[in-house]
Amino acid sequence: MYSETDSDQEINAVILREMIDRLPSGMAGLLFDKLSQECDRLINILKDESLNTIDTANAAHEFKGMLSNFGLVKASEIASEIENCGKPGNEISENVDRLKRSVSQGMRQAEEIIKNEVD
Repeated sequence: MYSETDSDQEINAVILREMIDRLPSGMAGLLFDKLSQECDRLINILKDESLNTIDTANAAHEFKGMLSNFGLVKASEIASEIENCGKPGNEISENVDRLKRSVSQGMRQAEEIIKNEVD
């Protein structure tokens, strides 16, 4: 089980647990399914190198806030870096790859916490 102090932690477990506690029974899993879909959508948007700087920053900003609300703090920090990158290109592409990995790891950690909180 993950704790709030694990150095390899992708998520803030306190934020996640507080959110779970406020949800009706069974909603956490459904909400994280929707989060997963939104993550896929936003990653695809950020991969689009034809986006202008403003559109890239707007998509990254949306992603940053959503991830932060779910306690995925490391991924939110990466989204913030993308938001502040400026022009799309190699730097953004590399950060999107980092973001995708961080989201994946954070979702796995969140699923474990959700499973343990519901059990």
